[in-house]
Amino acid sequence: MKIHKRVLAHLEKVYAVATLPVGGRLHLLAATEARGQCLLFAPPDWRASVVWEGPGGTMSIAAVPGSDAAFLAVQERFFPDAGRAGIVCAQADSDARLPWAVRRIIDLPFVHRFEFVRVGSKQVIVAATLIGRGANAAEWQDPCAVYAGPVPERTDGPWQLEPVLEGITKNHGLFVERRRNGDVVLVSTHEGVFALHPPTRGKERWSHDLILPGEVSDIVTADIDGDGRRELLSIAPLHGHIFAIHKKGSGGRWREVYSSELDFGHVVWGGELLGEPAIIVGSRGGNKALTLLRPHPGRVWQMETTVIDEGVGPNQIAVVQVAGRTQILSANHGAGEVALYDLTG
Repeated sequence: MKIHKRVLAHLEKVYAVATLPVGGRLHLLAATEARGQCLLFAPPDWRASVVWEGPGGTMSIAAVPGSDAAFLAVQERFFPDAGRAGIVCAQADSDARLPWAVRRIIDLPFVHRFEFVRVGSKQVIVAATLIGRGANAAEWQDPCAVYAGPVPERTDGPWQLEPVLEGITKNHGLFVERRRNGDVVLVSTHEGVFALHPPTRGKERWSHDLILPGEVSDIVTADIDGDGRRELLSIAPLHGHIFAIHKKGSGGRWREVYSSELDFGHVVWGGELLGEPAIIVGSRGGNKALTLLRPHPGRVWQMETTVIDEGVGPNQIAVVQVAGRTQILSANHGAGEVALYDLTG
């Protein structure tokens, strides 16, 4: 495999990255958790422009489903001011050359992650707080919650959220598993991994169940062994040192089939790369590496390892697969850079 790296911008403590459709073309976004900028990168040369200069504190970014040149983002989620955190909507004309209109749409102290979920024919936003607001918040011990609410027809709202899972602690990960019969939200916490099920016809409330006990920092699902069923890919404990794969066995129980070491693990992704199943993990400590894992032919739970980059401390990634090209957009937090990696077989 050949890997070509391009540094798109230098941005101190860059934390969040995402893709965004603008005028029918895919653009890239990156923002810092510190007090600072959000940047937009436009094809084909990925020239950067500024969406906002501040305030920063951005932990999550996501395009508004069905919209053009509109996205939501967390702002002001940095200590000790995280009690002022919320979600903003950024909107531009389709050419994105005019100044972006950025307005706060949701006040949600300590909000850390959010995603969009399909519920029937409608879209719902699901947002999770990292900690609560009590005296133990600084020690990550105060209970937090997951909230949900409908996406309004217009981005100017109103946006309204209600709690759908409460009493959890150290909620760090949030992942939406897209299923044919409806999306399921996975939330990773100190108590374990919860599966949240949106309301369905005849059921008005969200429901949840604990599917994997024990503290988990981040969680995604992907079919790694090619049997048509998704495995759980996780980092544990919070900001942890263990990457693990769990497979569902008889009786619906999840059993660990693979594990390896990380150092301050903060990236986990699973899917298909260059026509084969693959996993990407990243550490913000130790060698601060972004690493690709691929199942060994004939020995699926033995992994072939390729170091994509090291010394960079990746924080979030977005995998971009367009027009036959495979690219990884990475928020290299430890190096203060937004990087784009081209992968070829």
